Amino acid sequence: MLGQRGEAVWERLLAAGEMLEVGRESDKPWGDDPHIEPKHARLFVIPGGGLRVEPMGRSGVYRQVDERLAVRDGDEFRVGESLLRYSAQGSGWGAVTCYPMSGTTCSTVPIGGSGLIVGRENADIELPEDTFVSGAHCRFSCRDEGLFIEDMGSANGTYSRLRPSEAVPYGSLLLLGQTQFKVRRITG
Repeated sequence: MLGQRGEAVWERLLAAGEMLEVGRESDKPWGDDPHIEPKHARLFVIPGGGLRVEPMGRSGVYRQVDERLAVRDGDEFRVGESLLRYSAQGSGWGAVTCYPMSGTTCSTVPIGGSGLIVGRENADIELPEDTFVSGAHCRFSCRDEGLFIEDMGSANGTYSRLRPSEAVPYGSLLLLGQTQFKVRRITG
């Protein structure tokens, strides 16, 4: 688990075939995160490298977008404290619905051929009250091979909800509730 400055504050070594269950437990460093469910997720080591994550609650587990990622109908993303949901329905490239955590009204914005930018200011989807969102945070790009999302160098990252049976490679940064976990391989 990572602290507020990205430093490791808790670590657990998992052997092949071992599982870690993460939930809201008072004796763990993430125990005060109100966004972690009592039984949030199970993490399993995959033979050959990485993890398989089995969500146990409704909140899901998110992985940081560290390169351009193909977007599919129904995909969800965390940007700051807000949730974005993509729908391929409708005309053109579909639309993104934004659910701000600040309690302000959600909005649906169609994606035009030039894509869509999400940020705190001067963006197609603006989140001015979300202090965890950068000015230009992330972008949905329309390309011949499909629709993609990419982080634009934001301070706090863009996170994609894990799809069923999606493998999580070593080096990934996971978001459970508002707590970050780094998936590392221990060698030696």
